[in-house]
Amino acid sequence: MLQISVFRKWSAVFLAAGIVLAAAGCRTEKKETVTLGEWIILLNEKAGIVSQGSGKPYYINIPEGSAYFDSVQAAADWEIIEPSVPFDPDAILTNEWTAYTLMNLAGRKDEGLNMITDLSETMFASQVSAAVSTGLMKVDSRGKFNPKKPIDRDEAVSFLSEVIQFINHREFEDTAEDFKLRDDQTVIRTEPVEFDEEEMRAVFPEEAGITEGKLTAWKDNSGKERLYRAENIRRTEKGTEADLVIPAYDEITESSTITGGGEIDFTAAELYGPDGSETSFRTRSGMYRMSSMPLTKTMTVNGYDITITAAGSSIKAEAEKTLPSGAVVRAGASADNVRTDYRWEYDENHVRNGYFRVSFGSYEHAGLVKSKSEKRYMDFAGISSEDFVGTLKNSLKKKQDVLQESLTLCTLRVPVGTTGAVSLKMKLQLNLYVSGQAELLLSQDSVVGFEIRNHGLRVIKEMEKEADGSILADLKTTAGIYFGLCLADMTLMDTKLNAGTEASVSTTVHLYDDEGNHTVVNEDVPMDEASAAAAENPDVLVCGDLKAVWVADAFVNSPDSTAGKLGFSAGLTLLDGSEQLFPDISLHMENFGFVDKCTRGDRPKIIKKGSDISSERLSVAKYSLVIRAGESKKITVTSIPQGYRFSDLVFASADPTVAEADPDGTVTAERSGSTTVTISTSDGKYRIKCSILVPRA
Repeated sequence: MLQISVFRKWSAVFLAAGIVLAAAGCRTEKKETVTLGEWIILLNEKAGIVSQGSGKPYYINIPEGSAYFDSVQAAADWEIIEPSVPFDPDAILTNEWTAYTLMNLAGRKDEGLNMITDLSETMFASQVSAAVSTGLMKVDSRGKFNPKKPIDRDEAVSFLSEVIQFINHREFEDTAEDFKLRDDQTVIRTEPVEFDEEEMRAVFPEEAGITEGKLTAWKDNSGKERLYRAENIRRTEKGTEADLVIPAYDEITESSTITGGGEIDFTAAELYGPDGSETSFRTRSGMYRMSSMPLTKTMTVNGYDITITAAGSSIKAEAEKTLPSGAVVRAGASADNVRTDYRWEYDENHVRNGYFRVSFGSYEHAGLVKSKSEKRYMDFAGISSEDFVGTLKNSLKKKQDVLQESLTLCTLRVPVGTTGAVSLKMKLQLNLYVSGQAELLLSQDSVVGFEIRNHGLRVIKEMEKEADGSILADLKTTAGIYFGLCLADMTLMDTKLNAGTEASVSTTVHLYDDEGNHTVVNEDVPMDEASAAAAENPDVLVCGDLKAVWVADAFVNSPDSTAGKLGFSAGLTLLDGSEQLFPDISLHMENFGFVDKCTRGDRPKIIKKGSDISSERLSVAKYSLVIRAGESKKITVTSIPQGYRFSDLVFASADPTVAEADPDGTVTAERSGSTTVTISTSDGKYRIKCSILVPRA
């Protein structure tokens, strides 16, 4: 009786509590579920799995033409789902299907865990065991996995993100190289008497026995493995002369396994100049091999002075050209902390497994800077406002700096294996279009690559990015960074990332007549030219609106690579131009800086030429400055609120370690980075900011 009484007592308490909670409107939060079809589409998209064509449907209930067909076919090719297991795209995703698909994606199976009390209730015992033993998913307090329980969409996506992080960052520290040539292929190892790589021609000792179609191999002075097929044999006084051809990998190799990884050491690289240039890093004794000291080479290509620097884990290429007007074009690209991990398992003319991932930080800068000494074709100070735009257009027909270039800055090759046969080829390229004054700095931390499994392809793509600079004209710039894994001179796998920005500036000209009447004119003239001309004319003010977006695309396995020839290639858009370059600021510009809104209409109606600096607002000539480390620039104050003097102004840097501001407005750059200088009246009533950018040296 006591037990029943106690039970009834606590039942009454819980009932009362339930009534109170219900009255308070407490309800169990409903979970958002996802169907199996939606899950497979999401999984493929996040993991970068590429559909390799339609093929024969794996499931009768998912025929060609179905919204799920391509994704389900690709998932089956990748062995994420097995055709022997029924698949209903309209079914709700459960715990067991989450474990099943994610462990198949990761390539993880049964870890020998027997602690799951309801493991017999799932048809995916191996994958469920692996999901729990790896720590990805958990059992409840009773040791139950609850395999049939629907899973919340957000929780499933969180598990997916963890798995993708794992598979995108595999590392292969142990290097292995194992090659087996076809039975009908033999290699004659002999060093040539003469070797012309540009002409692909060599002379071998007569006693080496080089004959038509034979493979020949040797290591050059830098330790690089050379492997060619000899053709068009000629007998000369010096020996046997032959034309050299790079053999197709699949034609000479029966099987191979290549595995390795680690950070790239550019001090062991062979470095070449830009394609098409007569300058290269060669001496009479062969390729110039870099020492442990930084290697710097300079050359001139297409009017550009190009400097290439390689040391440790970084490679940098800078290009500069002075235009006839005196304006200077500066551009460059660099890559540092480059790490590659690769696995290549080839057998019987197909790739069993392939993995090639490169992670790196990249830096790109581009721009055109007008010379202060550059002379104008005419004086705009005395031109009436109504004639200003027409006069400016006629002037620009005679002089306007517009530049469009595509440059290969450098090519290099770094040994990454133990035998000298395996190497990483890398290329830095730059595409630039600029129509006027602009300075832009972009930095990215990227991971690019792919994985091949069971005749399926998965693309690896990650990117974190930042941008800063001053853009007063149309600008399009992308840096191309290419990586290829090579066996001798044959490219097995490769990938290329193109990333940068497209920016355009629309110009608005504000005209005032002698009475102070205001007219707004939208004209297709460069903002930098219009602003510079308007600075000499008190009856004209210029503002602009910037549209700047990120663009990036990647391509894996070019037609020249073995993996590409076998069909494992894909191109994809990473950033489609929908993401703003400067998402946190207003894109309206006045006085070469960003402001919240256009203030030109607020200008007093009566314009007094040569009037005092005093006005109703605090303003500066430029709201952003680019200052190199160790240099100084002064913030020019163009107007001070009435009742204040210049001595009442306070200049304060948000980060003095980047740039320090003196009381007179002089800003001195200390190190690379960005900060802001706040200009305010001593009582804090008026306040504006100037952005400071200090580019990398």
